[in-house]
Amino acid sequence: ADGTFLIVGAPLTIVTPTINSGAVYVFQALLGGVFTQTATMNLGAVAGAEFGTAIATHPTSNVFAVGAPAVAHGKSSSAVGEVYVYTHNGLTWSKSADIAPASVSSASKSKFGSSLAMTGDLLVVGAPGYAGAGAVFVFELAGGTWTERHLLTQATSGDLFGTAVAVDASGAMLLVGAPGASDKGSAAGAAVVFRYDGSDWLEDARLTAEGSDSGDLLGSSVALSDDGVTAVAGTNRASGAAGFVLVFEDRAGALGDTWEGVAALYEPDAASGEANAFGTAVALVGSTLLVGAPTATAFGVPSAGTAYVFEQSPGLSTSASMVTLNTTYVATSTPSVVFTPHTMVVGEAAHDLTGGMVLVYRRLSQAE
Repeated sequence: ADGTFLIVGAPLTIVTPTINSGAVYVFQALLGGVFTQTATMNLGAVAGAEFGTAIATHPTSNVFAVGAPAVAHGKSSSAVGEVYVYTHNGLTWSKSADIAPASVSSASKSKFGSSLAMTGDLLVVGAPGYAGAGAVFVFELAGGTWTERHLLTQATSGDLFGTAVAVDASGAMLLVGAPGASDKGSAAGAAVVFRYDGSDWLEDARLTAEGSDSGDLLGSSVALSDDGVTAVAGTNRASGAAGFVLVFEDRAGALGDTWEGVAALYEPDAASGEANAFGTAVALVGSTLLVGAPTATAFGVPSAGTAYVFEQSPGLSTSASMVTLNTTYVATSTPSVVFTPHTMVVGEAAHDLTGGMVLVYRRLSQAE
């Protein structure tokens, strides 16, 4: 979402007669700020493609990318995954690129396109199934063509490296979720920071939770500030325990282990032992953090779902108190969240147990 266009993925949409083909719906804010559907994209009757699993919108231009991690590439019968780029010419949207890994054979069942991030001339694509450990592909737009420039991998099978990705505004910092990593326990998870040195991406830090438990799956969601100095990693705990979100800051702004944890966030309204999935989705804009808790109890309704907005405490250093709860928005099941300076978008994948819904909130005042 950029305030004008809202791009919504529906990866389980039926494109007759096939199931889970997926679709993407484009809404535009027209007169009066009302969002109206103006376009629909799909791959046709491609069974199980899951087109729309991930979406990344360009921060400064009318371009967006869509992931279809279960689609079979044209050169292979296996579900490698692909990414599709769409561009708006001022009147209509059209597909401008089909993107797949350079080496299709080695990327079999990679789930390429499970996560996406865009900025400048960069497109970052997560492939958590690549070679059993996961990978991240970095593409660069040059001469109107997206070209694969870098392949970032992990050595440990099961890391699910690339489940979530985020990039800063300059395209020099990259945050990658690896929820299957076992640095602090089996599948306790991690988020990995990379810094671009002008020619290559170098691993800067592995962000983990002290005292974490097996199955926390930290790194299931990630967010990175525009300046690249604040990193957020969320969990997706399926063990019946409440989730959490960790906030880290780079104290030095240079390559090296200079990242420190500055906040650990939990659902403020969680009942004891509630499996709220807090941290399943995160979004960060400036000093405002949005966290989804899709199975949290709301208004006494179990698993109704909640999205929480946190704000940095005015006048306090991040080391003293990073955030304070600001506002709570309630919606049935919130597995996805998007934030811009003026607009918040919350996805309801299971609205009325049917086709899902998206809620849009606008900030009425910038006053803190």
